Amino acid sequence: MGILVELKSKKNNLTKTEKSLADYIIDHTEEVVYMSIYQLAGTVDTSIPTVTRLVKKLGYHGFRDFKIALASEITLVNRNNDVVNNPDSGIDLVDKLFNKNINNLQDTKSLLETDKLIDLCKIIAKSKKVVLFGVGASSIVAQYAALRFAHIDIQAEAYSDALMMLISAKRLDKNCVAIGISHSGRTAMVIKAIEMAKKNGAKTVGLSNYLESPLSRVCDFLFCTAYPENKVSSVALSSNIAQLAIIDTMYLLAARNITKKWDIEEIDNIIDELIRV
Repeated sequence: MGILVELKSKKNNLTKTEKSLADYIIDHTEEVVYMSIYQLAGTVDTSIPTVTRLVKKLGYHGFRDFKIALASEITLVNRNNDVVNNPDSGIDLVDKLFNKNINNLQDTKSLLETDKLIDLCKIIAKSKKVVLFGVGASSIVAQYAALRFAHIDIQAEAYSDALMMLISAKRLDKNCVAIGISHSGRTAMVIKAIEMAKKNGAKTVGLSNYLESPLSRVCDFLFCTAYPENKVSSVALSSNIAQLAIIDTMYLLAARNITKKWDIEEIDNIIDELIRV
């Protein structure tokens, strides 16, 4: 896992001073590479022990080792710069946007705990019902996931309304799976629905952009995307791409664990007749 990806995913679990330090490193990566530990601490108005504590949390013996590793990521940082405000040609913007999404998918894959994902999909394949919760853009991902699971004869439902979330969560039991989708991991109604589902014995799953968040603390399984914060993320640079990639992986892994598959060809033929000319 890259340093910047780990810093972004763990920010919510850092102290206030560590978070300020992490933000500065993310925003000034190239400058930090050439700073001494004294300069960095002075610039961020923090202490040398705070800098040392943060780099050790990231798995480095000291600040020098941290800087060497950070230097190797500068190219990636440059590729991930804001492409909308860059005065490039339209062709360059398209290239950068696609490269940005490719990089973020690769970073998401590096965060993915494959063994846990495989274990979860075995549970999904045998579950009585899968219920997904999401608000805003996350609700679109939830609806997409419900459709994918239904395609392989898994009863799946998606909810974005707060009351329906709570009612459906209340009806779950140990044979069900509840999946909460929240980029921030802090969507209150999603967290409450997952808490209720867990209380009733359902397996709970979180899909978020942060390894440490309120959502992560109420889930049996957590899968994290690695999409960097961006001023226009709600428009073109949405983390939904990485979320959908994880959902598609869940769908395929669950399908492999279903022994008796229904014949979907009849439905496909009807769809061909109804919507294709």
